Amino acid sequence: MNNEIGGHLKAVNQAPARMSAQSGAASRTTKKLKADQKTAGLTKLAKVETVALWHAVNWMEVVLREWKRDGFKDDQDQAQHEVQRQHLTTAKRALRNVNAIRKEQ
Repeated sequence: MNNEIGGHLKAVNQAPARMSAQSGAASRTTKKLKADQKTAGLTKLAKVETVALWHAVNWMEVVLREWKRDGFKDDQDQAQHEVQRQHLTTAKRALRNVNAIRKEQ
């Protein structure tokens, strides 16, 4: 499986500069996250945390799109893609719930 995903990540590694800008933004927000955690406590979610989750879910979507675009090697590869696609759907749903929880706090 690592070789399969590694091949798909090769295409994703050539992603536009937008992705590198996102990672730069993440490093700038690290200090803000620590400050938010000190003031918010461990039970509250900071906006920067939910944004980081959004970036992770978005990255997973990009990887799966590139995987599908590159084509499947065989039926097993396609089945594994479908499993990961279901995980993505679950992750998106969970992220919506996390955002709702953060907004209630």
